[in-house]
Amino acid sequence: MEMMEPMPRQTPAEMVQSTANEVSRQEMVQSTANKVSLKAQPASPTPSDDLASLARYVEYVESSGNPKAVSRVGAAGLMGIMPATASQPGFGVDPIRPAELFDPQKNRAFGEQYLAAMLKRYNGNPEHAIAAYNWGVGNTDKWIRRGAKLAELPSDTQAYIRGWRGEGKHRMPKDWKRYGE
Repeated sequence: MEMMEPMPRQTPAEMVQSTANEVSRQEMVQSTANKVSLKAQPASPTPSDDLASLARYVEYVESSGNPKAVSRVGAAGLMGIMPATASQPGFGVDPIRPAELFDPQKNRAFGEQYLAAMLKRYNGNPEHAIAAYNWGVGNTDKWIRRGAKLAELPSDTQAYIRGWRGEGKHRMPKDWKRYGE
């Protein structure tokens, strides 16, 4: 019989909430992975085209795995979430309180859910999803209507997309590990 390590002590309510959160997160990621097929292929070797890899890349760019990260514009936590987006995300994404932005599990779950919503909105196109995640949906929609030329994006959003393609300063090292891995 295999011996298991003891679980950290939790109250029954904490156990139920922890289990519910993980099940909900796993169901959301699996459901989204089943529904979203990524159509745009990066030009050079990059992470595989699935939600988990894209979320891993976003976490790398936004925080380099630092759960206490805050950008110059106020994006917070692992997935670089703006407080206004956290409280009113739209797109069927469950809001989180700004106080929860530095909770690694809640930040990551929110960021993944929001990124999945962007993939769905942009028919699985990871570059459009990244642009919306970084620059905002309204700006991205206008950019797409104008022809979606990379050169017309702000320089930081261009760098973000180039990194996804495996180019430039936001290229993710192959051996990079997410926070908690």
